[in-house]
Amino acid sequence: MSVGFPGRQDRGSLQEALRQWRLIEKRLEKRLEKRLEKGPGKKDTGKADRAAWFRAKLEIARVHVRLGNKQRAAKMIELISILHPDLGWPEMKRWFEKVLAE
Repeated sequence: MSVGFPGRQDRGSLQEALRQWRLIEKRLEKRLEKRLEKGPGKKDTGKADRAAWFRAKLEIARVHVRLGNKQRAAKMIELISILHPDLGWPEMKRWFEKVLAE
């Protein structure tokens, strides 16, 4: 997986990538909240949106690392792991751990 824009890793491109991933994250949060408001028993579980939300969080963390904000990325991952100890699913957890190791 790559972050930012293909072939562009300058600070401006990374900041734009961060802005775009945050927009995606916020849209997904709204969609997930609407699904929760539907209540239990609804067939629409939002599994794809949940997976996309974790992906957006992962990419935000990766951009922070590339911008030199590793502590911010680590704090974000720590907060996510408090609410979601599995960090989504096993492969996603490994990706988050890889970001922390960068």
